Amino acid sequence: MRSGFIVAIIGIILAVVAAGVFAYSLTQATQMQETVNVPVNGTKDYTIPCQEGSMYTIALQSNGTFTYELLAPGGTVVEESTNATTSATVVFNATETGDYTLRIYNADTTDIEVQIMVMSNSDIMSLVMGMAGALVLCCVGIILVIIGLIIGILQGKKQRQPVYQPPPPPPPSQPEGGEGYQEV
Repeated sequence: MRSGFIVAIIGIILAVVAAGVFAYSLTQATQMQETVNVPVNGTKDYTIPCQEGSMYTIALQSNGTFTYELLAPGGTVVEESTNATTSATVVFNATETGDYTLRIYNADTTDIEVQIMVMSNSDIMSLVMGMAGALVLCCVGIILVIIGLIIGILQGKKQRQPVYQPPPPPPPSQPEGGEGYQEV
């Protein structure tokens, strides 16, 4: 029963570690998120430092409608929206190192808040690998808990089963007619 208990405890520890890895991965992703306020009929610039040759993903989410344009360090338009929206995703390859500018235009009748999340491909890969690692650890942990419980149950049944003991030998038989016995 003891070995089953140990296996189950290891499984529980792995599941807890998996939860920690998952939480850490999510924390890293939310650190790359920022909220900007854009006044009515106003614009807001958001600076994104980029490395040449790296791929970036920008996710935009708002409580109102907006349009945007993404400008390279020299001011060239990399991408822009033509229709007002409440959410958008921009994926681009940085052609030069430097600060890219995301310019957000408020297309709504009230002030809006726009949540911006910027991730490079290496950030996305780290996030995916962290979450995949957490999933694997959790699955292994659950399997070990189940195996530990099964071992514990089987060992418990084995300890409770009576051990076979052969019946005691029959008492020696007395010879017929009293032969072989002497009276003293």
